[in-house]
Amino acid sequence: MSGRKQSSEASEASEDDDIWGSDPEDEEGVQGPQPEFYDPDLDTKDEAWVNRQRGGRRSDAILSCPGCLTTICVDCQQHADKEGQFRAMFCINPATCRVDKSRTVKSTTPSHRKGKRRRNDQEHSGPEEVFYPVACGVCDAHLGVQDTEELFHLYHVVASTA
Repeated sequence: MSGRKQSSEASEASEDDDIWGSDPEDEEGVQGPQPEFYDPDLDTKDEAWVNRQRGGRRSDAILSCPGCLTTICVDCQQHADKEGQFRAMFCINPATCRVDKSRTVKSTTPSHRKGKRRRNDQEHSGPEEVFYPVACGVCDAHLGVQDTEELFHLYHVVASTA
């Protein structure tokens, strides 16, 4: 009986090999057909496209939306004093940065006058600046503001190295 047992085990093992077949990756030099959508040079082509779009400009960061990680801006300048705040003249696509001109955000710049007596708050405040809120066009997350000169001040963004 032990001979039958060995032969049945051997036939089961050969059936398993037939069912599962051999792994093509185990065989050297055998390559299956490449999928039609595969391009081994795609990363190089993408990098060249991005460099052409940037036109040789250097940016302090590439800015993305914190909610959906959509790329917002590839050409910006980091604020000199405020860490995490960036200025940009353009967004990548107007659809990614939606400026709400129907709402305004006002900011007063404090004057640099120092004194012991304060007459009233209006005398010690500088000119009032008007800003428009900027939101992500994909997920509606607040990104920052745009001033009256159409310069973006982005401070709720994810910055990555350029």
